[in-house]
Amino acid sequence: MEKGVMMIQERSTRWAGLGALLLLLSQMGQAQSVSLARDDFMQVSLQGFDGDRQNGYAWAMQWFNGQLFVGTDRAQNCTQQAQDHEKNSAVPYPPTDPAIYCPPLISELPPLLQAEIWSWNPLTGAWTRVFQSPLNVLVPGYKEYTAPDTGFRGMGVFTESDGTQALYVSGASASDLWPKVPGARLLRSTDGVNFNPVPQDSGTFLGTLHNQSFRDIVTYNGNFYIVSASGFIQGSAGSSWQLLESSNPQEGDNAFQVIPPPTPGLQVCQIAVYNGYLYVAYRNEQTGFEVYYTNAQPPYTFTQVITNGAYDTYPNHEILHMLEYNGSLYLAGLGVDPNHPFSIGGAELYRINSDNSWDVIVGSPRNTPDGGKKPLSGLGKGFGWALNNQFWRMADYNGCLYVGTSDESTIFRDNPQYAALVAPELGADLWSSCDGVHFSKIDINGFEDEFNYGYRTFSVTPYGLFVGTVNPYFGLQVWQGIPNASSLAPRQP
Repeated sequence: MEKGVMMIQERSTRWAGLGALLLLLSQMGQAQSVSLARDDFMQVSLQGFDGDRQNGYAWAMQWFNGQLFVGTDRAQNCTQQAQDHEKNSAVPYPPTDPAIYCPPLISELPPLLQAEIWSWNPLTGAWTRVFQSPLNVLVPGYKEYTAPDTGFRGMGVFTESDGTQALYVSGASASDLWPKVPGARLLRSTDGVNFNPVPQDSGTFLGTLHNQSFRDIVTYNGNFYIVSASGFIQGSAGSSWQLLESSNPQEGDNAFQVIPPPTPGLQVCQIAVYNGYLYVAYRNEQTGFEVYYTNAQPPYTFTQVITNGAYDTYPNHEILHMLEYNGSLYLAGLGVDPNHPFSIGGAELYRINSDNSWDVIVGSPRNTPDGGKKPLSGLGKGFGWALNNQFWRMADYNGCLYVGTSDESTIFRDNPQYAALVAPELGADLWSSCDGVHFSKIDINGFEDEFNYGYRTFSVTPYGLFVGTVNPYFGLQVWQGIPNASSLAPRQP
């Protein structure tokens, strides 16, 4: 057994015997809609799982087969800086931030990029690494091998035609940095122990997709839907974010097809099932995001719900997550504006109602063709903090809605001009609402760690609400929230 796994299990022994009690307390909390408080959250993983700071993102999270599964992203800041440096030599590599460790040379990066999947046993509290992407891809022009999966950014459970429930995991490849390496893979597991890629043979649809990543997964009318990012079909021009459909995803190869967007050139960013339809959000960097719904039947007609970034003067250009809550569909926006980080940036939160009318919940007032709209919560973009420029993920737990942010404050922590301004806000925010309109802050400082600048994933489980952080500085963390259970275990694993 690997040393890192043994260490985690040794430190987790105090959780043994608490599983049944934690389950009971979680079920008791479901009787009424009362938000979790800061003291209800406890850290349940070691940093980076086994002290590995390159496990910087808890990028995907899913409850499956009675366990929690978490997919990591590797060395994100290093690969992004290397990619920027390759495009523009004036961009330094490695990063100049002293809290980020990257190898001195880009040629030393490939072996660090082995994405991992970890599972958590609720009865023992033990974490086990169940998959590590192999070092079997030779980087053209290098002598080093890298992994086919540098990160896992989505997970979903799909019931196959024979009744088998399978966990599908969306991979990401290093093709953005090294374009000649293979594109992303889609992994499948029926037991949470063995993970195998679906077929992507040369000459087939998946074999020629060469996408940088697969993303979110949903099931609609018995079919499997997944977002493919930065992919292209061999022989076609340009790149695109596409919506793929399959009735039998385990076959891979030619078992997938593209659902064309309602307008040529639109880039799909998010999907969700709501109100008997498949809702699809598209990013538009010129005029703002757009949202449509479809019954996903040929010839794939779409009905528009929101356009022009919900008519804001400085619109969010992308939707990062869509979630049904309290009979409505909530949309979490991306509000990054690098040119004006302290003013017009900031993420917004929207709500689509069952009659397809829509509201601004968190954001700016604006004029629309249907009249003026003000944020129903009374809170401006980013919950009133412009550097909350991504509402990364949401969760519906015990009748309350939770929203996690990405807070750019951390990167300004040592900036002489802004350090004092951002000091009270360092670290990501976690907010909740038990009516979908009135929000309260649970935490605005990354669970007391300024380097936890994002709450990237949630998972609603029988054992509480799990939150995965983004911390590319010293490694991700996983936290568990359980009603009235904060005194059961120490905060640090």
